Amino acid sequence: IFSAIFFREPPKIQTKGKK
Repeated sequence: IFSAIFFREPPKIQTKGKK
């Protein structure tokens, strides 16, 4: 689920989701 968000959302969300 998290991986899908990283690919779909922009890099901004990816940084927050990663942490």
